[in-house]
Amino acid sequence: MKYKGKTGLAMLALWFLSRFSLYTLIVVRSALERAISFDDSFYLVMASSMVVASNAAKAVLLYCGWFLIAEAAAEKTGREFISWILPPLVIPLSYQLTAYFRLPSVPQFGFAAFFTLLSVVFLQYICRSVSRSGYKILIQSMFILAIHWLEVIPPLTRRGLGMGELSLSVKTLAELMGKDKMLGAICFIFFAFSSIVALLMARLFVSYEKQLSQLNLIRARERDLIRMRHEQARARLYQELQLLVHDLKRPLTVIVGLANLLSLSKDGGVAAHGGIILESAEGMDQMINEIRTPDAERCVSAGELINYTMSQVRPLPWGENVVVEAGQDALAVKLKINLIRFSRALVNLLDNARHASEISGDCFIKISAQKSGKSVVIDIEDNGPGFTPGKKGVSSLGSSGLGLLFVKQVIEDGNCTIQYKKRPEGGTLCAVTVPAAGECGE
Repeated sequence: MKYKGKTGLAMLALWFLSRFSLYTLIVVRSALERAISFDDSFYLVMASSMVVASNAAKAVLLYCGWFLIAEAAAEKTGREFISWILPPLVIPLSYQLTAYFRLPSVPQFGFAAFFTLLSVVFLQYICRSVSRSGYKILIQSMFILAIHWLEVIPPLTRRGLGMGELSLSVKTLAELMGKDKMLGAICFIFFAFSSIVALLMARLFVSYEKQLSQLNLIRARERDLIRMRHEQARARLYQELQLLVHDLKRPLTVIVGLANLLSLSKDGGVAAHGGIILESAEGMDQMINEIRTPDAERCVSAGELINYTMSQVRPLPWGENVVVEAGQDALAVKLKINLIRFSRALVNLLDNARHASEISGDCFIKISAQKSGKSVVIDIEDNGPGFTPGKKGVSSLGSSGLGLLFVKQVIEDGNCTIQYKKRPEGGTLCAVTVPAAGECGE
């Protein structure tokens, strides 16, 4: 929007300065004098071309400048009708201002200017699907050039075309030399050629924009299709995982039953071993329930959450690089969470921190916990270049971004919050705030 407005203002400034230039007048008069001296129609055609080129260039600066400003204003205000109403109002006013201030070169808003304005508005309509302003300026410039060729056709003078000083001088001399028909034929050929080129360019650019729009639509659909395939694959994997976990419940039920019988044995050793087996089996049963049901929660301490998370991280190649810091008051806080899912979310955040820190070369990963009111804040830090989560399905680290989506879902399901901040030392600090649980029963 700023680009259009500044370009339009620059074009209007050039048009205003061109009103003070008399270079075209000098060159055209010189060509007309040579046409008289040598009785050569070449100089007559050359003078006509100079008049057309000069008038068309100035008209392009005025018309296209106001249209660009109108489009910029419409985009800024969100009112499209401004791009249609403003140019027809201010362009005739611009002609009147040059006469009011008595500039050295005063254009006339005659039939040709009025017809040019209507044609440019019509071109704006048929090219409304063209998004690039440069294409519109090219089309309008060719059409303006075509109309200005009509101003130097002698027979059209009585129709009100070409009433400017230079245009009348060229046509009057052509009639005196008896070459008005020849000049009219040549100018009409140039008019027809410019008009055809303008129409072809309009058709070409409109077709190009439509094809580009269709291509972008196809690409968007392809991305949606790929995303749906990923979601289907994830759903299928989740379904298979649910079936597998369901199958694990059967042997686990047998283990729990036998362990319960062993724990009731009169033999103290057997009863102790049975109790250990029963406790482990019940813990595994709780884990299976949390995997199967995202809403399943249990009461654990912040220390248990950190320890369970680190038990999954330490076996990894980069696990020894993770620094753990936490106060006893924070570790003792009770949390009501889905331990399996929440720990996996923290592992994903630590893995992101590892990727970011590897970019800097000196790997630094830190997880800490501190008590904040009735909540526990778990901070994960790295010394990478600074990482912020991208759009849905996109990660600035070059991965698919599904890990961050999982983290966000787990955080929201647990009524927790997550914030990404910049570390003063460089890198990223990810703060996960977990509300403390009330009284936890068994």
